[in-house]
Amino acid sequence: PEDAADAYVSADLSLSLHSFQCPTCLNPRDYDIIMAGGCLLADWVEDFDRGFFVPNSEVALFRSEEEAVETARDLLDDPDRREAMKSAARERLLREHTMQHRVERILEALNSPDSSTSSDN
Repeated sequence: PEDAADAYVSADLSLSLHSFQCPTCLNPRDYDIIMAGGCLLADWVEDFDRGFFVPNSEVALFRSEEEAVETARDLLDDPDRREAMKSAARERLLREHTMQHRVERILEALNSPDSSTSSDN
């Protein structure tokens, strides 16, 4: 674990598979790869459609083994595109997805007039 960031940033691509852990959501590895400065290649999950990152601009996604191979080959052949994706993804992460952002959203939700103090929630 202590060498993970070095591995992510030194690799041309870092693979994150969600289907075995949570077939609908992103996992911490996605954010770790991006924060370390790596290029994320991941299987598509529903959370990617929720706008957390822009597919093919910030992260590389695939829906089949064939598409994974094709996407990986394309990215490995295009270091400029990989660098652009890494930079765009990291900028997005720092702009919208830090722990500070999460805490602020939680506090906003807790303090919103719509939140209820009922024990039913």
